[in-house]
Amino acid sequence: MKGGCFGKKDSGMDELQALKLQAGEGWVEFWIRVQPKASSNEMCGMVQGELKLKIKAPPLEGKANRAAQEFLGEVLDVAKGKVEIVSGKASRSKKVRVWGLKPQELLQRLKGTTGG
Repeated sequence: MKGGCFGKKDSGMDELQALKLQAGEGWVEFWIRVQPKASSNEMCGMVQGELKLKIKAPPLEGKANRAAQEFLGEVLDVAKGKVEIVSGKASRSKKVRVWGLKPQELLQRLKGTTGG
């Protein structure tokens, strides 16, 4: 599933403008907030500049982190190996680096999944 929480309150793209992005040579970083043990994998808006993800996997032995990486890879149409958690591996708030995308490409791909 490519995430269905956007649009329940506001336009997903409007919310995405609050996403804090950092870019480097060949990558873009942003923050996510993961809610593990959800009923399905989905993007559910923004929380204080972080993209909120609901992830089915439990927060045990890195399962929720791996599931978040796989889900973001699917949503962004990149290989899961190009999605890296660079900080926050033991926290709900995580900094994620996606290789091979520019900030505008990231926003466009997220926009495509929100119906915005």
